[in-house]
Amino acid sequence: MTTAPLSSPPRPALRLPVLVALGAALWFLAAMMIRFLGPSVFVQGSAALPLVFVLSLPVAWAFLWVGLTLSGARGAAVLPAVVVMSFTAMLLDGLALTFFPALYGLPPASLLLAAAWLLWGVALTQVIAFVWPRRAQ
Repeated sequence: MTTAPLSSPPRPALRLPVLVALGAALWFLAAMMIRFLGPSVFVQGSAALPLVFVLSLPVAWAFLWVGLTLSGARGAAVLPAVVVMSFTAMLLDGLALTFFPALYGLPPASLLLAAAWLLWGVALTQVIAFVWPRRAQ
């Protein structure tokens, strides 16, 4: 009987539930951040709003690193793994914004800014994932 070494990455079929769970966790954390910071940050003319967009870059990189570490995705599997995570987060966000907007605790005009920030974060994560495998070359 042979066993796989402990350092081998998980099979893709086993990776999918982890990626979906990580995407859901990302969405939930972002939604709670909007709920608690929203009334002071996600309003027109807020001085903190540009800072939140800028700080999304290191947060996106850190989340990506954690996600790839937990899922074991490497090389060519990085971008598809991130697409699954970000698709899950965007899907949950779209459902919540449409059917449960009170979850975010913001008036409709502020929800637009929050949704823009969420899309920005997803785009950053995907751009980083696109570049990630090329860093190692």
